Amino acid sequence: MTDQQLVPIETETQIQEALALCKSVVSIVIENNDEYVKECELTRTVRTLYKDLDGSRKLIKEPYKKKADEVDQAFREPLRSLKNLERKLSRATSDYEIAIENERKRIADEKAKAELKRIEAEEKAKEKPYVSTEKPPLPQVVPEEPPPPPPPRIAGKQSIPKWTAEVTDKAAFVKYVVENGELFLVDVNVKMLNKMAQESLGKLDIPGVKCNKEKVSRYT
Repeated sequence: MTDQQLVPIETETQIQEALALCKSVVSIVIENNDEYVKECELTRTVRTLYKDLDGSRKLIKEPYKKKADEVDQAFREPLRSLKNLERKLSRATSDYEIAIENERKRIADEKAKAELKRIEAEEKAKEKPYVSTEKPPLPQVVPEEPPPPPPPRIAGKQSIPKWTAEVTDKAAFVKYVVENGELFLVDVNVKMLNKMAQESLGKLDIPGVKCNKEKVSRYT
């Protein structure tokens, strides 16, 4: 075995034999006891092949596993620290961009409201002309608040809006899903249901849930 050929030739032969066996089994149909015995024997053979191959895999990998673990250990802390720092910096720049965006929107909304009030005041003045010997009061002039400048453009950086959803009321969310038939929004915890079915010995009484029974073979 050379450095380039990590898998020994004898193991390669095992691999090819296993693949050939799997490809040879096109369909599995048991109609009598003889076929049952035959398939049980084949199952034992498959299990043995799997155990042997997996053992060979672990044996071949073992000399390199320690070195790989040492390399991973050396890189783990700096990579994790860099990733954490990147997240913090991204969050900080994102928060700043959103704050500027919100402030510019607030000022624009205030300006729109002031303009609407001015138009409404002019309309009222037209409907009820001002009658008096005194001069009408001058409208109060409010200095226009300039919006903050947008963040400068950074070469190679793009800010793309990313929206996320958070379920704050699980019961209300499930009620909405059921009433609107949007069941694709729910991922069923099948692992937990399987555990409950096993613990109840198939007597799980939950609407919409069916317990299926199968035999798990153990070969000694």
